[in-house]
Amino acid sequence: HLPDYMLPAVLMSLTAMPLTANGKVNKKALPEPDALLESDYVAPRNELEEDLAEIWASLLNVDRVSIHDNFFELGGDSIIVIQVVSRAKRKGYHVQVQDLFDYQTIAELSALIFHNNERAVIAEQGRLTGEAALLPIQHWFFEKDVYPVNHFNQVVLLQLNKKVSDVELLNAVKVIVDRHDILRCFYTYKNAQWIQEFGEREGELEVVDSASEQITAVCQQYQESLNIEDGVLSRFVLIKTPAEEEYNRFLMVVHHLAIDGVSWRILIDEISSLLAISDSELGLKTSSYRNWADALTEFAFTERITAQQSYWEKIVQAFEPIPLELNVQESARKDVSAVDVHLNSELTHSLLKEANIAYNTEINDLLLSALAFTIREWLGNDNVVIGLEGHGREELFPHLDITGTVGWFTNKYPVLLRLERDMREGSLLKSVKEQLRSIPDKGIGFGCLKYLNPVKELSGDCWDIVFNYLGQQDNVVNANEWFKGAPEYPGDHISSQYPIRDKFVIRAIVTGNVLHISFNYSSKQYTAESVRTFANNYIHHLTSLINHCVVKEERDVTPADFGLNGKLDYRELDELLGKGELEDEDDVMRF
Repeated sequence: HLPDYMLPAVLMSLTAMPLTANGKVNKKALPEPDALLESDYVAPRNELEEDLAEIWASLLNVDRVSIHDNFFELGGDSIIVIQVVSRAKRKGYHVQVQDLFDYQTIAELSALIFHNNERAVIAEQGRLTGEAALLPIQHWFFEKDVYPVNHFNQVVLLQLNKKVSDVELLNAVKVIVDRHDILRCFYTYKNAQWIQEFGEREGELEVVDSASEQITAVCQQYQESLNIEDGVLSRFVLIKTPAEEEYNRFLMVVHHLAIDGVSWRILIDEISSLLAISDSELGLKTSSYRNWADALTEFAFTERITAQQSYWEKIVQAFEPIPLELNVQESARKDVSAVDVHLNSELTHSLLKEANIAYNTEINDLLLSALAFTIREWLGNDNVVIGLEGHGREELFPHLDITGTVGWFTNKYPVLLRLERDMREGSLLKSVKEQLRSIPDKGIGFGCLKYLNPVKELSGDCWDIVFNYLGQQDNVVNANEWFKGAPEYPGDHISSQYPIRDKFVIRAIVTGNVLHISFNYSSKQYTAESVRTFANNYIHHLTSLINHCVVKEERDVTPADFGLNGKLDYRELDELLGKGELEDEDDVMRF
């Protein structure tokens, strides 16, 4: 019994195995089975496979998809999985997030969908009223009640095809605000806690005229106009440009309490569909934010979560604050600076489509391996604690489906990565991969125990560095008839007075087929020179890991690939499989 990726794609008959002078199999002399590979293009055979191929090609930014192509080897990740499921359901296909991890080709997935029976899913329909419990990330936002709460947004500014009329765009906005109840919420501070309730606000489109040089000022005005207590959680603005310009601008500002990165993909996708079909029908709503909050609150008191308490306490105890370079303890958003670095398009392509084959890793495994190594090199501590931000939409509750639900689902939790001295690149990747796979429930238990079923030992700060991979932004408006990314700066999305809560916030995102990494820090606490060194070292180590994976000839497995993570060390598995450290001494990553 083998994992699917270890099953041979081709079987060839040889009269004899080619041997070296020492009598061992000469792998380089084996014939290439290119003509027989199943990975050669095979066209979709029916409407279901055609629909899936169209969805995959659009989101993965490839020209065509064979029914035998592997979703993750084409560059798929967990965020794109959610987009695939959302679009497939809009076409009437019953599919779940986990299905794409279990059935990674269109041929396999289509067979599953064909035989799937509808599963009972709880999803409140109509306009919701009443209270909704807060999720852990919302508790995190409110836990420092002295902070300015109204100006903490996410924003998208797009170029809009001038064929779209004011009425068409207004109708789309009305449908979106009516459909996604979280956009109508308001918040009240009662008895030393914030209460979240669904309101009655209608979707509105504001229309303004503006020249290009004034667009940022217009955006800034709307960024500062939200009010969570009055229920003004969003602004949708059509900015009309002069006649000589090809595109208008469409500004969407939403308070972070009601939106996250995955939600933007849902909103843009749905608005695009509404403009394309000139119809208000998007199908049934998926499970509500309230459904998810109630289920997660109940989940927080189960033995499955309470049993994790000692695991999270050990990580909190291992955390050591990073020393300040400039001895200023308190700092605000107005003091934030950023150092931006990037991989070139060739390395980005390798990261997305080639590098993860070598050790059956995910993109985050490589990004975090390089980051942990860089931090270890900088601080000299073998135990590296990083705050991770995940999308939080995990497959926890079979009766809930939130693939089409807008809201702030982000899951924030600490990760402890233990590194050894003089680790070779392969060992580093396998070690970090195994440690990440050993995190229970992808970290969601931490927020449950800190905020929903509070454990006092988990209170307080437990990381200084936050890392968030935001996925591939190109596919959000990829092949979109109505929208393109806008070049103008959309204003400050967070108040300049908002206190800094983390010493470093590192965000990685793929745009324009290039991986961009932004290192955000306070200029009152660290110098640009030292952060630039930190960022450049990170790029250097990430490049080394990518190159190592691309040239590796054989695929390595780790215990997690067999469901044995935590039960078997990756080195023990190597010994069982007769493998040792085969890298040359030059491949050792020195601290």
